[in-house]
Amino acid sequence: MFSVTAFLLSFQFASAAEIQRTPLIKAEISPAEDSVVIVTELVLPPGASVPRHTHPGDEFLYVLEGGMVTTKSGKIISFKSGVTDHFPRGEVHGGFTVSGVKPLKVITTHIVDRGVPLIIPTPD
Repeated sequence: MFSVTAFLLSFQFASAAEIQRTPLIKAEISPAEDSVVIVTELVLPPGASVPRHTHPGDEFLYVLEGGMVTTKSGKIISFKSGVTDHFPRGEVHGGFTVSGVKPLKVITTHIVDRGVPLIIPTPD
């Protein structure tokens, strides 16, 4: 089954439509001095693409406003408001394009290693 967080995620992607990313908070985890928490609101407009990727830590997702996405294989998936998901460290996800008529809006929370890139691209 295709996982909700497949799209998410807090990236700086180049696509036909720009993804609006608004970090909401970033904080140290006590006493984990080598980790940070990043809470982000993502607004993915129709046409925005999220490439396959991983993170150097865990990601949690909450869908604020649902929408439709299409995978590279052409499968259409509907994400309903209120859906949650979790992507453990290193789990590959993403690989879709927002295909509905309205933006998909989600909140992501990443608990990741400090000082390394948030997004780690993976081959398709």
